[in-house]
Amino acid sequence: MKNKYLNSELKLFAGERTPNLKLEEELALGFLIKYGLDGVSTLAQEKLIKSYLGLLVCRTYYFLKSCPCVDFNEALSEAADAIFYASKKYDYTRGFKFSGLAYRVIDQRLSRLRSKEKTEYLRKKRLDKIDKKNLGSNIPQLLENQDHTKLIRDKLENLSLLEQHVIQQRFLAKEIKTLKQLGVEIGYTKERIRQIQNEALRKLSISFTPEQRQEIMDYLSA
Repeated sequence: MKNKYLNSELKLFAGERTPNLKLEEELALGFLIKYGLDGVSTLAQEKLIKSYLGLLVCRTYYFLKSCPCVDFNEALSEAADAIFYASKKYDYTRGFKFSGLAYRVIDQRLSRLRSKEKTEYLRKKRLDKIDKKNLGSNIPQLLENQDHTKLIRDKLENLSLLEQHVIQQRFLAKEIKTLKQLGVEIGYTKERIRQIQNEALRKLSISFTPEQRQEIMDYLSA
């Protein structure tokens, strides 16, 4: 059932959302979720979740106000997973409505997403700072230096398989391929290959010492 009813805010406007439930109705659903047969338990869980779709979207919009860099669908998906998880953990025996648990679990999940995005933002900011350095170009001399080539190949394991292939074909192969040639080979546009190449160069640039990075990026980025 995961995300079956929760993967799009459009569900709210298509009549998927059910009216708010009374406390006794939620407690009854909590009982059925825990003790009902598979089919009954699933239907009870669906009904409880659908009554909180409005909360789901509202908390997501509220979160995006403080973290606008996050994609709405990604945030909504995280909130959806959270409310699905909360519905399975709802303890009806405590006599409380589901809303308190739903709020808490959704906010915890979105807070983790905020921390993740902040870390990624700082990482990209650091990489952009590296990109703005004056790298120079001393290609002929570096190509003749086998130590540099070996060092680069040793660091390729830090890249994805696609990034490794792009770097090898663009800079390390006997017959260097152009961005366009690589794009045709892989099935991507020339601009997409350029983006993959640039991201791979950024990753390489932070895997070396400052002295190594200066020399290697002089070689690769020219």
